[in-house]
Amino acid sequence: YYITNNLSRMNPVLLDENSADLNFINRADGLAGHSLSHNGWQYMWAGIRATHGVLRGKVFYEVHVINHYKLNEYLEGCDVKADCNIRVGWSHDHTNLLLGEDSNSLYDGAGFKGLDGKFDVYGGRLH
Repeated sequence: YYITNNLSRMNPVLLDENSADLNFINRADGLAGHSLSHNGWQYMWAGIRATHGVLRGKVFYEVHVINHYKLNEYLEGCDVKADCNIRVGWSHDHTNLLLGEDSNSLYDGAGFKGLDGKFDVYGGRLH
């Protein structure tokens, strides 16, 4: 995750380490981060929210995937076929960090959209 920020130098939008899963590593400046990806952690979702929300108006965000891990590199000797995935979307302040799992969050990624635990084909896979 990486945040580009022109909102305000006095009150910038950052990744909020106080609203993150424990397996999410937030960079010290709050502009980027990543999930733990070794020793079994690569199988777990890691979520984080921004320090600011939106009440009305039109906004957008961009996410730059800096590194794409191949899980099969970690699965020596296993028959499991897996790949990394990302969920990027919107949620209320008090929803769980697994986007798309409850009625107050929405995500789009890997060719699916999710809302309230229902996942439908949407768009194409992120490359």
